[in-house]
Amino acid sequence: MIELPETAEHSLKVPVIVRDEYTVSLEYTSKMHFIHCDIRKWSKGIGQALWHDFQLLKFLVNSPVYALHTPDDNKHLKFLKMYAFKYVCDFVDANGDEKQLYKA
Repeated sequence: MIELPETAEHSLKVPVIVRDEYTVSLEYTSKMHFIHCDIRKWSKGIGQALWHDFQLLKFLVNSPVYALHTPDDNKHLKFLKMYAFKYVCDFVDANGDEKQLYKA
């Protein structure tokens, strides 16, 4: 019989692509798929591999994939544009912070 821990770790982000160089997770909330990408190492080749993995993920999800963006984070904006995310709208989150919604 398997013993379960008293407290279970819970995450809304589910890792769906796990590589040594990066992990891509999906979070389904508000009837939308949100993507999270944690990059540990970067090169042109890794960027191309991530591009191919992302295209496959979008095909498998078969619905729009969204990303949240904090205005003034130019590095993140460059990343969103590199992976063909398009601006959707501005909004204020539950914490009162200004955010932007992007869609791929």
